[in-house]
Amino acid sequence: NKMNFALFIKSFELIAIKLYPDMFLDDAVSLFLDLKIEPFIYKKSRYNDKNEIKKALNKMENQNIKEILKKLGDIIYPFYIEFADNNKEMKFYQFYEFYMNLKLFPEMISLSQMKNIFYILCDCNINRNKFLEKNKIIPDKIDFNFFLKSLGISSMLFNFKNIISDIDRLLYIYYFILESRNFRSINTDKNILKKIENNLKNKGV
Repeated sequence: NKMNFALFIKSFELIAIKLYPDMFLDDAVSLFLDLKIEPFIYKKSRYNDKNEIKKALNKMENQNIKEILKKLGDIIYPFYIEFADNNKEMKFYQFYEFYMNLKLFPEMISLSQMKNIFYILCDCNINRNKFLEKNKIIPDKIDFNFFLKSLGISSMLFNFKNIISDIDRLLYIYYFILESRNFRSINTDKNILKKIENNLKNKGV
């Protein structure tokens, strides 16, 4: 007998519920990943990832990158809301589910990278963190703005076979998401997607 990847991930939920029966599912899974899984994965790359993530985060202030992320945000916002909580924010477990649903994880980034991206962005929300610090609460959520930045950062971390520009990296994840099964039914401009596809192919992506 074999277990496919979806069932393998589902097993995390079942184990987490057994280990932490008094917790909400998302908190239980997050704790299970933190304590039982993540310490054994990508140990060598963890600290290098953090440095690369911070460099990538700085690139999100580029005006051209901001414009592409805004266009992508206009399309994926309704899908984001399906995963977010009532405050339109995400904890790690919801973030993880979104990335897995669109196959960004594990096809584009690792679990270690995903966790580092999420918690670095949690620390960036200065206004919210002032309140949390005052009330001795550890920041553990991101809003839609930071979620969009996570997509941009992910594109900067992905190991392409050819050297390409930051804009092309972002266009790749734009194309990757909109060509996924979740978005094929959405009325997006097919000509734009075709232009992106041709542009990336010409550059060997």
